[in-house]
Amino acid sequence: MIRLADEGLPLRALRNRAVAEAGGEYVYQWDDDDLSHSERIAVQMAALKAAGTRACILRREILWWPLLERAAVSRQRFWEN
Repeated sequence: MIRLADEGLPLRALRNRAVAEAGGEYVYQWDDDDLSHSERIAVQMAALKAAGTRACILRREILWWPLLERAAVSRQRFWEN
C-alpha cells in the first residue's frame, strides 16, 4: 500500500499510478465500497489462465442494496472492477 498526497488527481491517474507501483505479476482493481465473494479472485484467475489471456474484465455484477435487502444481476457492460 502506498499513500499519496492529495493532489486532486482524477481516478484514472490514481489507478495508473497504482499499476505503475505494483510489484506483482497481476494487478487487481478493487474499490473501497466493493463487496465480492471470497472466491472471486480465484475464479477470475482460473478463467484468465484457462483462456491464456493477460486480462479478465467483468461483464456483469451482482448489485446489492442492503437497506432494501434486494439483489439483482446487472446488464452486460464492461465494469470498471
